[in-house]
Amino acid sequence: MRGVAQMSFRHMQGARGHTIAAIGACAVALALVAGCASPGAGDGSKVGAGSGSGAAVGSTAPGGGTPVDGPVVIVPESIPDGRTVSDGGNPEYTFRSLWKKALSTALEWKPDAYLVSAAGSFVNNDGVPSEWMMVFRTRDGSKDLRVRIDPWGKVTGNQESAPDPTNGTVAVPSSIIDSDEAVAKALPALTDKVSPEQAKDPRLGLGFEEAAGPFWYYIVLTPAADYVTVTLDAVTGDVVSVK
Repeated sequence: MRGVAQMSFRHMQGARGHTIAAIGACAVALALVAGCASPGAGDGSKVGAGSGSGAAVGSTAPGGGTPVDGPVVIVPESIPDGRTVSDGGNPEYTFRSLWKKALSTALEWKPDAYLVSAAGSFVNNDGVPSEWMMVFRTRDGSKDLRVRIDPWGKVTGNQESAPDPTNGTVAVPSSIIDSDEAVAKALPALTDKVSPEQAKDPRLGLGFEEAAGPFWYYIVLTPAADYVTVTLDAVTGDVVSVK
């Protein structure tokens, strides 16, 4: 079983200026080398419910009613389904399906909650980490909610905290590429710095950088103990930089 990596997107910031590094203090019981899980059928996961239509819903709060401050921009139904990854055991899910479920939890907390960042450690080649930490904010910015969710779709904890702008302030759009596609695009981009086979401790972050983005950040440790970050446009999947 995978260990639990308790790390926020903010903890991943630091090794290369204002982008990201991945030396946060993580409580990890078992290191997972990238690519050790086998992909299953690429059917959409319904773990968080929703049609996967991709169309933003902007009229009502969950269960009807009026949101606190204007229309809800992103609800679970507006997020496309992710992949189901199975090697014969309990199926795991890529980011978008887990975002659906975590968002449902966040909307129970506040009807105008939206995702601003996410982070996961020990990410395999299917884009599945040991655990996701997702940070949600509200329009008034009075509180943040950190939601932890495991690869099987279970919300393992949530914690309300004081607002932290370093976690981001802009809503992540539902049009982002999924975590498996982000890893698939990041791995070939590593080759100028380190071969994917030699890269260790793979981590994946999602968020904005100084209001630009959203970006996926794929971070690995080299044999020389340096961190390499591949930055991807989270909507198009284009490689922005490798540092």
